[in-house]
Amino acid sequence: MKKIITLAFFAILFGVVPAYSQTNSATDTWKSLTEAAIEEVDADVQMSLLRKALRLAESPEEKFNGNLNISYIRYRQGIFGAAIYYADEALKIADADIPNDPNIRSKAVHQKFKAMKKVGCEDEAWQLLSDDVKRGSAKNDDIWSPNNNGPKHRITGFACPNFIGEMARKSITSFDTSGNDVGCGYGIISDQLNAVSVFFALAGDVTDLDAVTHADQAMLKRLPDAKKIAFRKNANFSTGLSKDNSRSVYYTLLVTGTPQTGENYTGAWSQVIGKWELSARVTWDTDLGIKFGAEKVEAAFNQMTENVQK
Repeated sequence: MKKIITLAFFAILFGVVPAYSQTNSATDTWKSLTEAAIEEVDADVQMSLLRKALRLAESPEEKFNGNLNISYIRYRQGIFGAAIYYADEALKIADADIPNDPNIRSKAVHQKFKAMKKVGCEDEAWQLLSDDVKRGSAKNDDIWSPNNNGPKHRITGFACPNFIGEMARKSITSFDTSGNDVGCGYGIISDQLNAVSVFFALAGDVTDLDAVTHADQAMLKRLPDAKKIAFRKNANFSTGLSKDNSRSVYYTLLVTGTPQTGENYTGAWSQVIGKWELSARVTWDTDLGIKFGAEKVEAAFNQMTENVQK
C-alpha cells in the first residue's frame, strides 16, 4: 500500500511542487526550512533543508525534532547507520533537556529501534526498547501503583504490562482524577501502521449493547463513510473474565481508504466486567491481516485483567 513518511514536526505529502528554490537564506528559520522540506519530494533536497534547519535550531524541541526528522529521511533512504546516529542524537537531547516528557523520548527510542533492527542489532534494539518501556513501570500516584511488569490500577488491579507479546506499551493515561476512567496504549514498533488502545472505565449497570455502543460510537461518527465489516457482533473469543461471569466480548470492525491510496482496518471491542467497561480501539494496516485486531485485543484483555477482581 502507499506509504506516507511522517516528520516529527509535520507530514511529508508526496506529489506537491518542490519548494527548495523558495527559501531565502536571509529570512530562513528552523520552522520555514522544515516546512519547505515537507513540500519536497526529493530526499536529498529534504536532507539539505533539514540540515540547514538543524543548524538554526534554538530550543531543545527544535533540536530534537531536527535530528529525528533527518533520521526519518535516512531510514527511508536505507542509510540505517545515519538513521541510528540521528535518532541517538535526538534521544540524548530528550534525556538532557526534555526529561519530563516520556512520549518525546519514546519517539526517538522507537526510531532508533527500527533502524537498529535493520542492521542486525536485534538484541540491542530490544534491550533499548525494554529499558524505555520499563521507565513507565515506576508510575506511582493515587491511581497507579508501581510494578516491575507494568503499573497496576489501585482500585481494580487492572494492569498495563510493559509488553503484550511484541506490543510495547506506549502510554498510560488517567482521564479523570478519581481513577474511574483509565487506559493504556500499545503497538508493535514497525513500518506498518498498528495502534492498540485499551480503556477501563466505571460505567454502572450497563448491557453488552450499551458497552459496545460506548466503544464504537466515536469511531462511527468520525468515519461515516467507512465500510462495515462487522457491526456489534459477538467476537467469538473468551477472556478469563468472560469464562467466569459469562459476559461476552462484542465488536465493530471497519475498513477505511481504497486499494489505490491504501487501506486500514479500524475496530472497537468491549466487554462488561461487573460495573466496569473494558474496551479497545485498534487501527492497523490491512497487510497485517484481518485477524490482527482480534488477536491483539484477546491477548490484551486476558493479560491486563488477570488480577482484576472477578
